[in-house]
Amino acid sequence: MHASAPRLHAGVLACLLAVGLAGCGSTVPLSDRAQGQGSGLTGGQANGAGLVDGPAGSGGTSLPAGQDPSAVDGGSGPLPDVQQNGGSAPGAGSLPSSTPGAVAPTRARVTSPVTVGFVSVDYTKAISALGGSSSGDRSIDRFFKDYVAAFKVAGGLGGRPIKPLYYVIDGTASNYETEFAAACAYLTQDNKVDMVATLGMVVPSFSKCLASRNVPEYNGMSWTLPRAQLDRTPGFFGPVGLSHEQVAASTVDTGLRQGWIKKGDKVGIVVDGCPEHQAVAKQIVQPRLSKAGITSVTVVPYGCPKGFSSLGEMSSGMQSAVLRFRSEGVKTVMYVTYVENVAHSAFVNQAESQNYVPNYLLSTTVLLQASLGNMPERQRVGMRGIGWQPVTDLYIKPAAPSPARTACNDLLKRASVPLARNSNELDIAFTVCDLMRLMDAQLRATRGSTRISDLSATRAALKGSYTSALGWGPVDLTDGQGPELAAPFSYRQDCKCVRFDGKPVPLARV
Repeated sequence: MHASAPRLHAGVLACLLAVGLAGCGSTVPLSDRAQGQGSGLTGGQANGAGLVDGPAGSGGTSLPAGQDPSAVDGGSGPLPDVQQNGGSAPGAGSLPSSTPGAVAPTRARVTSPVTVGFVSVDYTKAISALGGSSSGDRSIDRFFKDYVAAFKVAGGLGGRPIKPLYYVIDGTASNYETEFAAACAYLTQDNKVDMVATLGMVVPSFSKCLASRNVPEYNGMSWTLPRAQLDRTPGFFGPVGLSHEQVAASTVDTGLRQGWIKKGDKVGIVVDGCPEHQAVAKQIVQPRLSKAGITSVTVVPYGCPKGFSSLGEMSSGMQSAVLRFRSEGVKTVMYVTYVENVAHSAFVNQAESQNYVPNYLLSTTVLLQASLGNMPERQRVGMRGIGWQPVTDLYIKPAAPSPARTACNDLLKRASVPLARNSNELDIAFTVCDLMRLMDAQLRATRGSTRISDLSATRAALKGSYTSALGWGPVDLTDGQGPELAAPFSYRQDCKCVRFDGKPVPLARV
């Protein structure tokens, strides 16, 4: 990271280590991380995950000057929120039980308590290790607890009382797969949860473990599982996330449509060593560029990230990547990696040191607005991309109102829980709310059933009736990915901020 890096926050770190990674050795005893319902913070967990706002002018504490607030919701007026059903949790929204795809109304409604496991990652120590500092903002785990309290006041999930279990994973652990394996064992063997909500990482082995025990997972990351695994994991619901396949295709298509890349250009592709990303670069990015008459140069400057310590490998690898791109006349750089934010920061600082100033094609997961303080001004000028999470992309507080956002805030108000205090908390709060509103909507449609087969049957019915507070609104989970829309964004010198360059358009479907 840049030596003068500002304070980092959990939302940024959560995207840095977004997918389950191999490693060795669990370092924290299980008993220190698992929490029963109503318990306090996990042993060793700080109260606050190091969430901070950026500096004035670059932290995005309000809408950019001259920006129409409606633009955050697509610029087309209020978005429809989920339909209300008799007895629905106030403000939570749900699907009517008569909706196609819902469980037949002849089935008896389940009214017993629903046991939900809430798995989060604590990045407090990771922030410190990267040169950041904690601001004392509420952690992911704290927001899980806040919304559990809110939904209890509102009548539970799908009309079922909530019995929560909390499990917190250390963000600096050397072996995420082992950590999440322990979490799966705690939730499905030591205890018997009905559903799991996860925020902090996407770990394919964890999702597979839950699915094998018929436990659905609601994951709040910007990435989902790879498409091949999504097809094999019907119990995975990612209402705010996209697969790398879809992001890669949409990024290239948007770059072409906006004129950011064009025939005759040369694009450099930074790919990590993960096999699934090698495939995305080869099967999606390169063919799309080639068809448009654009030459591509692919480099693999670091391996498949294996844990927090793997981030150090990027710096030396990016030095050679910059040298290669510069010598071959690459005009625009893009990434296919689980850790786009860290990869971009490492690349930009190496590029600056080598006096190389290309353009960049980025995505929501680079967290550009929140990360501007890490980047030299002349490098920022050519930064553009696609965003499917306007609250994250603009890094704003307050966000423009929408029915879904209003519903989330109303839930907290009714439970006398403090609202998000800044951009960092807002991002986490809306993500957690999206997960739990989706649970509530599906449980009402299934008459309380948590069977994966029943929940999956509601996917088609969700389209057009469930909207996201964090994203542009419409959610389509028929293929396991939630967002339907993304908008082009770019860095603007006049405000030293990120702004959208147009209304959101449908994402590429691959």
